[in-house]
Amino acid sequence: IGLHYAQGKRLYLRIYNINGDFIKDLSAEANRNNDGQSAEFEASLHDLPNGIYFIELEANNLIRAQKFIKE
Repeated sequence: IGLHYAQGKRLYLRIYNINGDFIKDLSAEANRNNDGQSAEFEASLHDLPNGIYFIELEANNLIRAQKFIKE
């Protein structure tokens, strides 16, 4: 998911299941290498069962969500 955001702003990255239930917060990982221009990180999702999920990225009061499938 790509989203431009203002320098110094915090990113919020959350995972929800297909029913919209909150599953996991990856915000700490997303902000660890955040330089205000881009953020790239790896997160382990081995604890999630296979299924359909939504990953939600929030920055600068804008929210972008994308569906993904874990197999």
